[in-house]
Amino acid sequence: MKKTLSLIACAALLSGCATMAKGMDGGMIEVHSNTPAECEFTDAMGTRTFSIPGQIKADASSGPGVVMCHADGFLDMTQQIDTEFNGATVGNILLGGVIGLVVDAATGNTSAYPSHVIVSMEPVEFGSLAEEDQWRADNEKWVADVRNKYEPQSEDFNPHAVVKE
Repeated sequence: MKKTLSLIACAALLSGCATMAKGMDGGMIEVHSNTPAECEFTDAMGTRTFSIPGQIKADASSGPGVVMCHADGFLDMTQQIDTEFNGATVGNILLGGVIGLVVDAATGNTSAYPSHVIVSMEPVEFGSLAEEDQWRADNEKWVADVRNKYEPQSEDFNPHAVVKE
């Protein structure tokens, strides 16, 4: 009986793993960019402006967010940031933390934004086809370098998954 009570107490103390790891008010997204730009980020917390490269506070509890960026001489860029399942929630299931699972679900911490996002701004025009080809090659290398630094496990990353306005 004492063993059972001890296990229940431990599970209760360890419950809410994702909420404890991320906090009640969301997390931070590090936004990497190939050029400085002014951006707006819209999610469940509303719309906030920020400069890139930089960080933005985010709340993944209500689904995807949207980044819209502008820089003089570059095409405006809009990119949706999808939420992912927050792996810390699994700890609640494995350790029997039903209370923690309920806490995580109630606070929206069963989902999370990726910790890093890459924003690739394309110039409005190029002086020549060779200049455009060189920019594309350099940009592909930059995206790959950033991706490898922060997302080495990701093989399905698509640097062209942006919507240009």
